[in-house]
Amino acid sequence: MPLRLERSGARLMSSIGDKTTAAWSRLQARLSQPDVELTEATADGRLRMTTGWQRLLTDRTGLLIGLALLAAAALTVRLWDIGVGDLVQAEHHKLASVEAWRSGDIFVDGEHPALFKALVLGSTSIFGDGAIGLRLPNAILGAVSVALTALIARRLGGPVAGWTAGALMALGTIAVAIDRVGKEDTLMMALALGAILAWLYAEERPKLWILVVVLAAAAAAAKYFALPLLPALFLLGFLKMGPRPPWRDWQTWTAVVVLFVGAHVVLNPMIATPEQWQFIWSFAGSSAAGNPTPDGTLVPTTGFQVAEQIYASKPAWYYALYLGLKSQIVWAVVVGVGLVAAAIRFRRSDRFLLVWGLGYLLIISTVPFGFARYLAPAIPALAIVGGLGLSRLLAGRSPRVVVAAGAVLVAGLAIPLAQTLPHPTLFVNSFGGGQDQALYWTPNDAVGNLGMAEAVAAAEEVTPEGARIASADPSLIRFLTDGRLDGVAVENLPPSPERLQEENVRTVIVQPSELSLGNQAFFEWIQREGTPVTSVTVEDLDAARVYVLDPAGRPR
Repeated sequence: MPLRLERSGARLMSSIGDKTTAAWSRLQARLSQPDVELTEATADGRLRMTTGWQRLLTDRTGLLIGLALLAAAALTVRLWDIGVGDLVQAEHHKLASVEAWRSGDIFVDGEHPALFKALVLGSTSIFGDGAIGLRLPNAILGAVSVALTALIARRLGGPVAGWTAGALMALGTIAVAIDRVGKEDTLMMALALGAILAWLYAEERPKLWILVVVLAAAAAAAKYFALPLLPALFLLGFLKMGPRPPWRDWQTWTAVVVLFVGAHVVLNPMIATPEQWQFIWSFAGSSAAGNPTPDGTLVPTTGFQVAEQIYASKPAWYYALYLGLKSQIVWAVVVGVGLVAAAIRFRRSDRFLLVWGLGYLLIISTVPFGFARYLAPAIPALAIVGGLGLSRLLAGRSPRVVVAAGAVLVAGLAIPLAQTLPHPTLFVNSFGGGQDQALYWTPNDAVGNLGMAEAVAAAEEVTPEGARIASADPSLIRFLTDGRLDGVAVENLPPSPERLQEENVRTVIVQPSELSLGNQAFFEWIQREGTPVTSVTVEDLDAARVYVLDPAGRPR
């Protein structure tokens, strides 16, 4: 009997080994197929399509229809109740800088270039100085980025890859949340995607290199983060991961530099003034020293909360964890499959996308502070990786299977997204603990100001004239009260009644999502010793609490 069992076990293990080897061979064979998978028909007719589906997948008219549908879906979810919710931390700074522009002070918020502020100036002049006027340009630009991402993926991997990447960008919770924030990142990304698309087509049309240079300069005029884009494209070309620049002589390279600088200065004329350079120098020094900015609009934080723990800077695994938990499960699975497929196949397009997506994440992981919007440049690369991976797995399948897979993808993206609008930043999939853990997986600026408009209004009613309000972002107090009340950063306040009396603090606003190393002790003290007079919730989450102190600086 033992010998029979041993033989049976050996046959079972051999069978498992043979099946595993066969499955691995089939996977490798599928991944080794050409990038453009779906054709009109194969020899056995398995891929024969109807005229309608063939046009949607391959025809130019179908391409335009598909892009229009993608852009419409993207714009719809980005505009959905876009005026609902408080301005996130730094959005109100943008409105303040635009208001300063109107009064002639063009150097407020000078750490950022001029292009996005010019767009907001035009938008707020039409739609008012509120959330809609501020965020509308990014909602539109987000839809443009979706179409550009689909075109890049189509160029690299064919129609199925294009539509998949477009869907991941159009309906992904993180991408939608970033595009609903009134900051420069979405504009920078749209221009950078345009430069990358032109760069890919420059292989056949070298004159497109001019457009690449101009768009890269424009992206840098939206946000200085994009300054390395053009050198990176040159380097990727020399490393044979994309088109190589056709120029050989130094005169042409000089002309390229002049074109880049000229286009940037036209779109960001402030860079040509001494005042702008002085501001940048002062801002960089303040940031390095951990002090408030010269104009007092930005108070640096000394840490943030992840998974109920307080970190001084982002852990190395932070962005991978954030992307896995803050995106829909189907998004994470498709992108994960794409990453595995890219690592196995590792062709030129795979190397390019891995360097683009993972390389960028590695670089920003070295920054000691993190915002959700800083992920913007990586999201399209990951969506394209997912599109290429899914298209390779679907290669050789019938159109019916392809359409069914697309329907599952769209449903898996759209249903969770619809459940979280208008606050997609609060989304956490079930693996991350769901909505109850939303605040624990969010960088400071993603939900930092939710509920603050209501909290500040309540605090203003109970704050005596001339007294101050302590909060994580004191400039927000001045902004929301039109300068009637002054704020003080809680990070500078120890749990001391004497210090509170010295600073003339009579009201404290506690934001659970803004806990940091510098103010955690103060928050614990005020919550232990006092009773909140107002508590604000957003989507059942504890957003803000207001405490009132007596004249001696003690909780009532």
